[in-house]
Amino acid sequence: MVRIPLSGPRVAESVTMYPSIAIAKLVLADEALPAIDRIIQDVAMASMSGERNESLNLWRDVESPGMYLAIASSLEDSLTDHAWDRIEAICGSEERFDAALGMADLHPMLPHRIHGQQARKSEVGQLVSISTRRADPGMHEGLLDEMEGIFESLRYIEGYLGSAVGPNAALPEEVIGMVFWSDSQAFEDSGPRKGLYEIRLYQRVL
Repeated sequence: MVRIPLSGPRVAESVTMYPSIAIAKLVLADEALPAIDRIIQDVAMASMSGERNESLNLWRDVESPGMYLAIASSLEDSLTDHAWDRIEAICGSEERFDAALGMADLHPMLPHRIHGQQARKSEVGQLVSISTRRADPGMHEGLLDEMEGIFESLRYIEGYLGSAVGPNAALPEEVIGMVFWSDSQAFEDSGPRKGLYEIRLYQRVL
């Protein structure tokens, strides 16, 4: 597990914090985007005044209109905490959060490997590909090793920006992988249609 020690003027001694990523699959109408944008701005302001690096951004499925992906990230004190709950707390009320984002298919992720640019540093128009694979019970470590090997090879493709892979915090047998790309050609060069499992591509809109 990746651990990030933080120190600074508000921290009396070295504190171990854990990176947390949560991805949420959403079905949204265009009318919902302004309210989500305001929440994203609130999260950005909160991140500027703290040391948890909170981030929330929104991505549109390039093949399915109305289908979106929200990616939340933060640093947490415990492995049992995750970014989605922190973003909801920043939002100020559960009602406001739910009204903007609707019913979320949530996958909280415990990052096992993080490399390069992540969602919080991405730009509007850039892309992320998401793959979700399921291991047999108790066998997710082997699947993690396999996916890490695949992602290690992807980093040499021109247009690769970064990646993260890790198990679902609520279901360890589910291993989630995400890769950030500068453009669609870089994604196609990775051979996404040659595998036996689905890879969905999203473009950042907020």
